[in-house]
Amino acid sequence: MSMKRSTYRSLSILIILILMVGTIFFNYESVLAENGDDTTPPSFAEGYPKAGNPHRVGSKRVSLAIRVANLDEGEEVTAHYFIVDHDATPPTTNEVINKKYNDGTIPLRSGQRKVGKNGINDSTIGALPEDDTDYDAYVVLVDDAGNASEPAMVTLKTPQKLLADGYPKIGNPKTKGSQKVEIIVKGNPHPDGLIDDYDFTAYYVVVKDGDTQPARFSIVGIQDWDPDYTVLDSGNIKLESDTEKSFVTSSLGADSTEYDIYVVLSRQGNWDIWSEVVKLDITTPAPYEPVTDGACEIDGIQYATLDDALGTIETGGSADIRLLKNIDYNGSIFLDSKRVKIHTNGFNLTITNNSGPGVEVRDGFLIIEDNSGGEINVTGLHPGVRAYDNSIVSVTNTTATNGYGAYASNNSEIYIKENAKGSGGGNSLGVYAESGGNIIVDGNVEGAQAVYAYGTSTRVEIKGNVTASSSSIDDAAIWAWVNAEVEVLCDVISKNCKFADVNYGGTIRIDGEITSNMNIVNVGGKTKNRLNEMTQPTTLPGYDTYSERDSFIWVKRNVPGEDWEKPLWPGDSKLTATNTSTRLMVYWPKAEDNIGVDHYNVYIGLYTGDDALIMELIGEVDGEETEPKFEIVNLQPDTRYVVQVEAVDKAGNISDPLVRTFDTLKRYTITFHSQGGSKISEQIIDENEKLDETKLEIPEKDGFVFRGWYKEADCINPWNFEDIVTGDITLYAKWEMEDDNEQEAPVKEEDSDKDELPKTGEISSFIYFIAGLVLIGLGIIIRRKRLALKNTQ
Repeated sequence: MSMKRSTYRSLSILIILILMVGTIFFNYESVLAENGDDTTPPSFAEGYPKAGNPHRVGSKRVSLAIRVANLDEGEEVTAHYFIVDHDATPPTTNEVINKKYNDGTIPLRSGQRKVGKNGINDSTIGALPEDDTDYDAYVVLVDDAGNASEPAMVTLKTPQKLLADGYPKIGNPKTKGSQKVEIIVKGNPHPDGLIDDYDFTAYYVVVKDGDTQPARFSIVGIQDWDPDYTVLDSGNIKLESDTEKSFVTSSLGADSTEYDIYVVLSRQGNWDIWSEVVKLDITTPAPYEPVTDGACEIDGIQYATLDDALGTIETGGSADIRLLKNIDYNGSIFLDSKRVKIHTNGFNLTITNNSGPGVEVRDGFLIIEDNSGGEINVTGLHPGVRAYDNSIVSVTNTTATNGYGAYASNNSEIYIKENAKGSGGGNSLGVYAESGGNIIVDGNVEGAQAVYAYGTSTRVEIKGNVTASSSSIDDAAIWAWVNAEVEVLCDVISKNCKFADVNYGGTIRIDGEITSNMNIVNVGGKTKNRLNEMTQPTTLPGYDTYSERDSFIWVKRNVPGEDWEKPLWPGDSKLTATNTSTRLMVYWPKAEDNIGVDHYNVYIGLYTGDDALIMELIGEVDGEETEPKFEIVNLQPDTRYVVQVEAVDKAGNISDPLVRTFDTLKRYTITFHSQGGSKISEQIIDENEKLDETKLEIPEKDGFVFRGWYKEADCINPWNFEDIVTGDITLYAKWEMEDDNEQEAPVKEEDSDKDELPKTGEISSFIYFIAGLVLIGLGIIIRRKRLALKNTQ
């Protein structure tokens, strides 16, 4: 029997081995059948290979794009590349695959990539030796059968170098005696269509003339200085591509002395992209020569020119310049992160620039101080005056010969004490404000289009007249778009254009008369005739309203005999209030008016300690109230608020406001620790108040009697309910055990049957239950004994 089983087992193993060998042989024959006859090399798709996407300036990198003709889904070939100098000897197919010439010469770059049906759109090649240089790339395709294409050549060009041609360079001479030098740097732009989120960083080092050149990594501070040279100054600045940026060295220690400065540029955020190290020979200015007949002075030191004075101000620094004579300044005054106040001292500063802005300030200020008389008058090509990036500029007059008289943006402010004028064509504007810019003009504004305001938190106020002379119906004397505000206190004159255009939540208020030969406005994208298409009822008392899509133009009514007198407050009027931690009851005296007070507006704002206070209208009070008051609720405890009240008469005239700050009271929390008793809710009271004992719950604890609230857990000092609460506190319950002799509380009727004996039926059920348990237990014992007896047998 066993012999028969063994024979069957052996036969089975033999059959399995025969099948396996047959399968292998069959597959091998199939491979030979498939590949043995394939001798056609792969070919490139039309137009390939070619240059891939561009790389950032200074990277010295290139990319290849490769596509193969007639590949099926899932198929791949290998692309070998071989990069050499432009017009170098072309490699053969085998040389490309082997990644070297037959004589052993290695190419500049070589490698291989797998290429599928969709190809490679951007295969990045490592850095090549030079910027802005042509190189030849040879590509060979090899399929799985070993068939190889002929080399295909494409010329690739590396990007421009980081530093723009001619940079770095020496900037404007600095003031005599300053021992400083200005350097200007500029990076090349990235290729078209390439978006880069990183700026450049320029690093510099100043050493003595003739000292050893520092290594690049010493210049950027990555490694220590070499003892062969002494560093006199070093630093770095950020700059955008294709944009000039200047820096000024610190004082180098000597006048009229030669030094060497080394500059290297890096693309921030990618430390393997560097420019070459560039050396400049620099010389510090001549020694300061005392001036006795200077044009201006700073801290009692006279300067021959305004440029000399401005040159002494460090980036981030400030100065007060006092004029000593009239100055005609030809050129542009540019202040970058500098704060300058010019005291005219009875003299005039006239700034004229025919090739750019007259005054330009970034992240700083230029302010006129003219209490002793004198003016600062500016004329520029475009604009006359520009302020951006949180800057402030104030001048007397500003004019642009081919653009905007004044241009404020990025949360900056321009204050013009007299007039602003733009000229030079249809796009010339008297004033232009956007992106949070603010412009105030005490005088008149003129331009082909006079005023343009765009963006939230952007505001323009003109206290004089606005005049626009255009030749297009598409133009307007005043623009206010995207929540911008414009206010004109005098007249508006528009010739051959709309007198106003407002949209996307903008507002324009005009207090004077309107003279327009077109008599039209544009509101919310709709054109209206200003004489008969006012929106009614008016949204601002005393004004006609043009409105559409949350945009408004208000024009003050000028009716003969109409009341223009604003309400007046009695002498020494002020706001008073009673306060709690969350409420203010505000009182004020009744205002007086010739035609009667219609109502009072009540505003509130959170006190911030500066002028940038946002007041919110929270209510109105009837003007007939003899003792006007208003309760403000839902305030924050221990907080300072500013409250403002203004009276509005029946003609819409508004009084001067009554303004005062008030503080809400502090709030304190009293926590009750019942020490094992029932939970007692915490109490919240205002400062200067007492804890009301009558409003407190009495805690309970089984077997104990409550004996009052104490200041500490040991219950040593009882709380005196006549004390003023001065802060958050915790009170602790005191307990004493009940006396055994104390009379027990009577038993309630509904509980009187709790001590009664069980009823008969309840006893019988209980007995049956116990008997059942006993029988079950006996049964289990008997079964175990029987099993034990059986096992012993």
